[in-house]
Amino acid sequence: MVEQIERDYAIALRRDLTVRFVTAKRVAETMGDTFVPTASMNPHTVGPAIRRTYGQGELLRENGEPRLGTAATLAHELTLLWQFDTFSELGWMRLETVEGQARFVEVDFLTRHGGKTLAESIARD
Repeated sequence: MVEQIERDYAIALRRDLTVRFVTAKRVAETMGDTFVPTASMNPHTVGPAIRRTYGQGELLRENGEPRLGTAATLAHELTLLWQFDTFSELGWMRLETVEGQARFVEVDFLTRHGGKTLAESIARD
């Protein structure tokens, strides 16, 4: 997937990247949230991109998600890691810009690789 994103968007992504598939509770804890499922709650969580102090990138992804959902999240989070690596300090960029670029890649990647229906759903959110 890393190579495909590099070809699709003419960028170079880091290679010192770890992807971990963990529980939704673990994802929430990593993001500083409490995971308490209720009848009215959508228990789906996404996985964050983490840039460790020693420079290595780590992506957490919830176990059991469908292949296209996982691909969408990975495309989004890889884009965020690329932004941090490329622009060094993103403090000058608005959150809407950073997330907007990542959302664009997520939707475009799905559209290019067999996930048009999911891409349309994400684009409407």
